[in-house]
Amino acid sequence: NIVSNNHVVDQCEYLLDQNENKLNIVMADGSNDLAVLSGPAVEDFLSISSLPPDLGEKVYVAGYPYNSLLEGFNFTSGNVSSLVGFKKNSSNFKITAPIQPGNSGGPILNEQSAVIGIVVARIDDEYVLETTGTLPQNINIGIKNTVLKTLLSENNIESTLKTPFFKKSQQVIAKTSKNASVLIKCYGQTSK
Repeated sequence: NIVSNNHVVDQCEYLLDQNENKLNIVMADGSNDLAVLSGPAVEDFLSISSLPPDLGEKVYVAGYPYNSLLEGFNFTSGNVSSLVGFKKNSSNFKITAPIQPGNSGGPILNEQSAVIGIVVARIDDEYVLETTGTLPQNINIGIKNTVLKTLLSENNIESTLKTPFFKKSQQVIAKTSKNASVLIKCYGQTSK
């Protein structure tokens, strides 16, 4: 199974991975902006942390931002800056790890290489500039792993939980996330 955002896949007529394998939507939740896809079996996968995000915790973000321009996997780091999202949304949290368009649906990992969230949004720089006269820095939003775990459980989708134990090096976390990440290509967008 592949976890992503609903907004990444909801208007696609068909989906492919980076190897041109067909992907299918198993379930989609527009309210929480999550989707689960099925695709070819792979050896590498990411576990979900048994613990929710923690304020100040070091985090890593993996994904394919601006893929048509950058054409490849990217890995960034930061920390959990708030345990609530925009408008005090308690199912989201804020991170300082840089993200761009194309990171949506990607994992937010802790130092044990376990998923603590899913990238969902970034602050609108132009809106903040117009409103405050300043540019924001590194205000990005993730969906908490607690929401993901509930969604998977309610839909009888198997997942692996990981209790934090040993910290891993950034290089190991980057390699693990790269091997487990899937580029989702959207074709034939529908007009809804």
